[in-house]
Amino acid sequence: MAGIALALCWLLCGCGKSADRLAIARVGDREITIEQLRDFERRLPEELQTRETGAAGHLDYLRSLLDKEILIQEARKRGLGDDPELRRKLGREREEQMLRAFLDSEFSDELELSDEELRGYLAQTGRDREVAVRKIVVKTREEAEEIMKLLGEGGDFAELAKRRSIHKPTAPQGGQIRGYARKDDMIPLFQQKVFPLRKGERAGPVELPDGNYAIFQVTDERPLELRAVRGELEGVLREKKYAAGMEALVERLQKDLELRTRYEGLRFLAERAGRGESDFSPAERDTLLYEFAGGRVALGDVVDLARDLQMSLGNGEQGQALWFATQIAMPRALLLEAARRAAIDEEEIAAWLQRREQALLLLAIRRAVVGGVAADGEEARQYYDRHPEVFASLDSTRGQAPEPFARVEKRARALVRLEKQDRLFEEFLRDLRRQYDPMVEIYTDNLKILSQQEDGDR
Repeated sequence: MAGIALALCWLLCGCGKSADRLAIARVGDREITIEQLRDFERRLPEELQTRETGAAGHLDYLRSLLDKEILIQEARKRGLGDDPELRRKLGREREEQMLRAFLDSEFSDELELSDEELRGYLAQTGRDREVAVRKIVVKTREEAEEIMKLLGEGGDFAELAKRRSIHKPTAPQGGQIRGYARKDDMIPLFQQKVFPLRKGERAGPVELPDGNYAIFQVTDERPLELRAVRGELEGVLREKKYAAGMEALVERLQKDLELRTRYEGLRFLAERAGRGESDFSPAERDTLLYEFAGGRVALGDVVDLARDLQMSLGNGEQGQALWFATQIAMPRALLLEAARRAAIDEEEIAAWLQRREQALLLLAIRRAVVGGVAADGEEARQYYDRHPEVFASLDSTRGQAPEPFARVEKRARALVRLEKQDRLFEEFLRDLRRQYDPMVEIYTDNLKILSQQEDGDR
């Protein structure tokens, strides 16, 4: 009979689509639907996914979702959701989502890239090849010059590397570095000194960042396959096209929205920034910098945006403050007004904003619980002794070995503090589960519907 009841419910729910709206659990008056559970499972990083399958797997995910819900409810109960800074941040991030949606619609066609464009960029920037390299590392320039002379006289690179290189990982292999390297795999020094070499060519002595000296030789080179770098390359070229398109769009919006500049306001900003001042009264914050059809940019808008982007305006430089106002704040305001006038999917943005608010509330409740946790030097030292592999360093002289404690004590303290915070928060969550347990209910019949739906899809 139970199976028939489930089947009837399944049919009455429209064979799937409306079943997503079925509640499978609740915490107080807040319900969790099949759709929400599916969305949670889909967004969860692979390393956090359960090993269970079927109904057992869904139950694991549902328990995590219930934990999330009780934490959010507790955060709201404590008033963390009313924090002015959190509300302001959400407002700013809503604007950013609107801008992204608008700009995606504006540039979607222009950002298409052909294989010909990608290959042309690779060749033009010298990124169309990758190289195999070997090296000899020594302590002094004089020794490096001596080895360069021996190589010039016909000395064997591999033998010299085995006998004289102090780079333990590669010396036994005749100095050969494993694999092939692209230009962008190298630090700027090696991009300049090593990558331009052709097969068989050498460079040295090259002073290394650690003070040692090296001799490099390219032992092989091969064309770089486009498929290996397509994703990375598309990102670079799209950014270039995006920048050019953005400049043209802002110029057009200045005309379309009838932008008017209030130079007296900009002079006031420059003067205050030039004196190193960054605090303004409410009246000063209302100083007008720009006006346009549908909006305005006041001094307070510029100050708040700079703070959000962690940029300083009152650093004694007039130029930086003016640059930020004219190149960042004003264009952003124009683009935001254009986004408001465009047909942006508000429902999608609202759904994103809800997820973002929940994430911020989870961070806020964690900070409220574990914010005061600290770690002392003795705890850091014990952690360092227990986990030397965490502090291993690969340098040119010692191979893989832990860094001295004095050099990594700050990182060790941070790791200990994180461990202590995790333990404290887990204890807090266990207590919270007990407090909220009378308010939690799981609808097992509806959870079975989810499993049956998936069985039917298969």
